[in-house]
Amino acid sequence: MRPVTPYGRRGAIRRSTLMPVASVHSGPTGGHGSPYGHRGTARMRHRELTMRDHLILWVNGVRREVRGGDAFLTLSDFLRERLGLVGTKIMCAEGDCGACTVLVAEPVATGRPRYLPIDSCIRFLFQVDGCHVVTVDGLARDGELAPVQRAMVDCHGSQCGFCTPGFVMALAGGGHAQAAGDA
Repeated sequence: MRPVTPYGRRGAIRRSTLMPVASVHSGPTGGHGSPYGHRGTARMRHRELTMRDHLILWVNGVRREVRGGDAFLTLSDFLRERLGLVGTKIMCAEGDCGACTVLVAEPVATGRPRYLPIDSCIRFLFQVDGCHVVTVDGLARDGELAPVQRAMVDCHGSQCGFCTPGFVMALAGGGHAQAAGDA
């Protein structure tokens, strides 16, 4: 008899090893069913064996469902080609230059989400399932620039400007980590 692995005796994934799937209805603000609020965790435990045929993520606070082949796009291609958010630039497509940097917050059971800067050109969409993605297009609120954007303008912190959105997002991620005490 072969030993039982997390994938079962014959290599098939057992139902008990499936990743939990949150019931998501309201977005990343912590409302009912949100993966960012404490109320989402009880629903996660209740529905941990649920399977979906789509991805769920939030982009700049807007809930998005992604189906089919789009789940295999890079995050930067999805943002630019499917959502029209062209503030996220693509230069090297290898993760070296940082022009494509966005902030990604993973779901947390308690506390405030932790936003981390990532290179979106090397992250596939299925890797951010259940996450909140913030692009440079989503930093400004009600026509007011975010503090890091305002500082870049006031201090002339740009050369040609192509990679500036990546700098802004990396700085915003560092500012968020410092405010949360992670720095």
